[in-house]
Amino acid sequence: MHILRKAKTLKESEENKDTYLAPYRSLEEKKVHSGLVGQLKTAMKADPNRYHYIRGRHIVSVDRTATE
Repeated sequence: MHILRKAKTLKESEENKDTYLAPYRSLEEKKVHSGLVGQLKTAMKADPNRYHYIRGRHIVSVDRTATE
């Protein structure tokens, strides 16, 4: 989990910006996650003034002012 938490720093470095790390997901988990990503994109288009993210198996939406 420590490596996955630090994975976002890879895209910030010039030599590793194309490197992508993700947790292992079973076929069922991949299907669920793919559906969530679709829901997330829809939520982002429907309400661009809120911050949307995936937490567990749910889409969470919060006011942008609450995260600043």
